[in-house]
Amino acid sequence: MIKKFLTKKIEKYLYDLANQRLKDKKAFIIAVTGSVGKSSSKEAIKVLLNAFFKNKVFVSHGNMNESVGLPMSILGFDYVPSKIEWPKVLFEAKRKAKNKQFPEYLVVEMGVEKPGDIKYFTSLAKPNIALLTSIGPAHLENLGDIDGVLKEKIELFKSLPEAGVAIYNNDDQKISEYAPKIKNHTISYGFTKGSTILGKVIKSERDGVLLEVTNGKLTKQIKTTLIGNHMILALLSAMAIAEALGLDFDKSLKSLKEFKPLHGRMNLIEGIKDSLIIDDSYNANPNSVLAALETLRTFNTSGRRVVILGNMNELGKFEESAHVIVARAAGTFADAMIFIGPNSQKMKEAAEREVVKRNRKPNIVTFETPSRATLSLDELIEENDLILVKASQNRMRFEKIVEVIMKNPGQAKDLLARQDKRWRR
Repeated sequence: MIKKFLTKKIEKYLYDLANQRLKDKKAFIIAVTGSVGKSSSKEAIKVLLNAFFKNKVFVSHGNMNESVGLPMSILGFDYVPSKIEWPKVLFEAKRKAKNKQFPEYLVVEMGVEKPGDIKYFTSLAKPNIALLTSIGPAHLENLGDIDGVLKEKIELFKSLPEAGVAIYNNDDQKISEYAPKIKNHTISYGFTKGSTILGKVIKSERDGVLLEVTNGKLTKQIKTTLIGNHMILALLSAMAIAEALGLDFDKSLKSLKEFKPLHGRMNLIEGIKDSLIIDDSYNANPNSVLAALETLRTFNTSGRRVVILGNMNELGKFEESAHVIVARAAGTFADAMIFIGPNSQKMKEAAEREVVKRNRKPNIVTFETPSRATLSLDELIEENDLILVKASQNRMRFEKIVEVIMKNPGQAKDLLARQDKRWRR
């Protein structure tokens, strides 16, 4: 009870300071939300805006997208403190609120855990541009079902002023079906015909893709190191922002050559025994897992395709069915499957049913915890394997899995997610 009281007090204190700072220093606000891809889109937007408005842009750091993280971002913090750091941070917050310097462009990420979150966030940071990346089965414990997720996410569009711009992923069926109801000017992006910003993969190779992008008037190509359509969508979302701001198309696209995935999000890392790891260990929900599996399935490789999947959290009543769906998807093509966590046995059974149906004989093993899995991974990995590593953050921490099988563990600090002292202690 006391902890909850203190948390609410801290939230209110930070909210009021951030609110006052925004009132004192007007900024053009771009808000990003979505079940999958919001952090990657935010980072792509950061690269774009810095190419045009250097030193005039502030982008919320990492995953600071909730009731404490958002106001702290507005105040200029780039981390959420540990318990012992809070007194110092609260003192510092008051000083930061009076800082005369403030960016002209503020890009914030808004995470959703429960109904009412978006209204709360936009009461603080009212966007000029709202970007919705996807609708998927995330935080279903509180939001109920996919329609509940959609209902909450579209509040971001409803918060826009009359002159505001709504940007959305046209490949997402739920969003595209809702789009005609949006009252503001809209810009869509995706691989779907009719998108304002239309992408087309010309060639896919181990070191990235050759991508064609058009805005209906101009068409250009770009070679990017990104892999996976869901990462390319982040680049396209940034091009939609460029369209909304009237930025030069050619310069915008060229600037995005510098866009690299965040750690733990579809990064290629050399592994033991000349294997190659697709490190997507940052987090997971059913849609992002299926997207990563599709990348693994279509990736050019001479070795086995290996899946290391962990638990997906906060799925409520859909927990079992969601794990069954992703396991069946893996069972359609993977040469080896390693399932870890509370749902690992259910996943194994679902994958086994799929491989029997297809007369396949992959190796399938399970572990109760990531720590137990790390003891056996060396013997489970073979020469030239292509390995996808993915799970939710809570109680999984799959960056530890990647560290065990990467060729140079000494590079973990520079390549993996959650490597600062707050996570590693």
